Amino acid sequence: MDCQRAREGLWPPERPRLVGDEVAEARAHVEACPECAEYFDQDRVLLELYDRARGESAPINLRRDQKKVICGHYLPNSAGLSGTAVGEPPAGLNRHA
Repeated sequence: MDCQRAREGLWPPERPRLVGDEVAEARAHVEACPECAEYFDQDRVLLELYDRARGESAPINLRRDQKKVICGHYLPNSAGLSGTAVGEPPAGLNRHA
């Protein structure tokens, strides 16, 4: 089995595309191939980071500031936007871009 077929067949890890003997063949390839082993090691690390991040919440001040930007409600003298009129985006930020 080649690298591309092994990687495509075993990813995503929660839903491999291969079945039966092909899975065993792809896993044997990954164990014997340093490039594929590194590929799946990096993937595993990223998935673990995503799982941990999913359970964490951003601080309330950050969420509030993001909501202001997303909703287009800019308030004067808040979040470093002093002098910005209500409803006007800060200089250099085009809400319609």
